[in-house]
Amino acid sequence: MERVVFDNVWKMYDRVYGSSRFRRLLATLTGRDPSRNEFWALRDVSFRLAEGQSLGVIGPNGSGKTTILRILSGISYITQGHVRVRGTTSALIALGAGFHPELTGRENVYLNGSILGLKRAEIHGYFDDIVEFADIGDYIDAPVKRYSSGMFVRLGFAVAAQIRPDVLLVDEVLAVGDARFQARCHERIRELREQGAIVILVSHDLWAVRQSCQQGLFIKHGSIREAGPIIDVIDAYNRSIQQESIEKMIHEEGERGEPGTCACDLEFLDAQGEKVSEIPLGQPVTIRLMYDCDEPVRRPCLVVMVAAHHGPCATVLRSRKENWRVDELSGTGHVDLTIDSLRLNPGRYAVQFLIKDEGDMVAHAVSRFRELYVRTPHADWCYENCVYVPDARWSDPAPHDE
Repeated sequence: MERVVFDNVWKMYDRVYGSSRFRRLLATLTGRDPSRNEFWALRDVSFRLAEGQSLGVIGPNGSGKTTILRILSGISYITQGHVRVRGTTSALIALGAGFHPELTGRENVYLNGSILGLKRAEIHGYFDDIVEFADIGDYIDAPVKRYSSGMFVRLGFAVAAQIRPDVLLVDEVLAVGDARFQARCHERIRELREQGAIVILVSHDLWAVRQSCQQGLFIKHGSIREAGPIIDVIDAYNRSIQQESIEKMIHEEGERGEPGTCACDLEFLDAQGEKVSEIPLGQPVTIRLMYDCDEPVRRPCLVVMVAAHHGPCATVLRSRKENWRVDELSGTGHVDLTIDSLRLNPGRYAVQFLIKDEGDMVAHAVSRFRELYVRTPHADWCYENCVYVPDARWSDPAPHDE
């Protein structure tokens, strides 16, 4: 049975006048155009979830992720569309939301349980499990205004998850907790799913989303960019942010060098000699370095620089390190640089070719950045924040000899 229905939902905010009809009417009467301040947080967003399903919502800041949770929890109302949530809903959206700072942790547990519709006897039955999961010790009887952000989150998640809701909504707040607590949270989310609960998780931690969610939603500027299995959605999100970074790098760098003296460019060839823009991890690639020199460049040093999408240099290849030497480059031609096994971590890279003098000091020509996309070897690849993937082998377990 579908417990969560989110059909063709639009949500509009007003940056200046909020949702007040009176203030919007006043703006109209004074000759202002209230529509110029309209901001569409969601644009035609749809998804449906049945018992035991989980959805990870990812995207850049300001894309509308938290707005979805606010609508599902009843905090915000939609402008257009249809939303239905069946069953009890527990939400952990903002740090400390629903806690009264002057009340103790114990008192806030009962207060939150009452807000969620539980009777005192039911809350009492859950109380020991909540305290054990929160792991805040004697602070359970201290006012929550004295809690650290981590203690806030532990108690908030313990209340939200231990009462066994039909629908659990969790925002980025879990990132405040330490690694041990996060692991326990994701284990609890798995248990809730197995018990039939629906979990909707908003997070920038892609590994956590992948571990806890089956389905995914990539949302940007209020619109769905990708929906489906979580692995495919994370891949689409990674490709999007890497594409933006590379395009920005290429646009800012532009075309350099001294026109009329020497110009250079590059392209990528696969194992069959076909021109490509992407290569699978571990496959051979040839970088064809093309030059057009009006004047000869004596004893050149050729340099290929590879930058990762997030900025750092991934690698630099210099001809002089491989003892490649020619007396000069003149006229129009090319040099092929072959890499037998491309070991760059899957993702997008910007590659640049430089023709430098013999001392590797002065650049005679600098090409534009060209984009190279390194594909994952298989669908279940886990993205890592690195640039190099060695060709390694793992042995079977063996007894250790003293």
